[in-house]
Amino acid sequence: MMAGYESGAQLQKTFLVTRGQHAYFFDRWWQQRAILDYFKALLPGALLDPAILQTPTVNQTLGGASFSSQLVDLGNPTPAQADALQGPLVCPAGPTAVTVVSLGGRRYGGGVVVRWRTASEAGILGFDLYRLDGPRRVRVNRRLVPARGRARTPSAGYAYLLRDRHAGGEPVRYVLEQVSADGRRTAIGTATVR
Repeated sequence: MMAGYESGAQLQKTFLVTRGQHAYFFDRWWQQRAILDYFKALLPGALLDPAILQTPTVNQTLGGASFSSQLVDLGNPTPAQADALQGPLVCPAGPTAVTVVSLGGRRYGGGVVVRWRTASEAGILGFDLYRLDGPRRVRVNRRLVPARGRARTPSAGYAYLLRDRHAGGEPVRYVLEQVSADGRRTAIGTATVR
């Protein structure tokens, strides 16, 4: 987060914000860059579209908006309220996230073998793997791939393998999605197989 400052971009500042029992690093420039990079990599066709830029537009002028004017009280919404507002869910009740430590694939015969490994699977029912086929997402697995780590210990991980016999030409892009116990679906990783 300090790369902007260390490279001589004095206007790219990082702040430590303490709120209750939590501390957050806040840097509008790096946050916007991370979001732009994420969507450039995730959206179908975005990587090849030169019109989709990854250049942040914030923190570029002296005396920009004061830091205190950029704080927003999110309250404590339920997951349903956060979804309805298309806003973030801050500190939900209980862990409901997967930590993916690796995701990748290899060509195998006429298809692709996709592997992923998790470090934790608390509150997760399972996974769906999608192949990006132009603007469409095609589900590779027929049924939900059950979370196996939580069968041993709620915070445990597991290694998975899934064959995609219908993978076409190169490259092939995949999106891994987690399905939470409450039914929420969240994309947790992407992989490209050449």
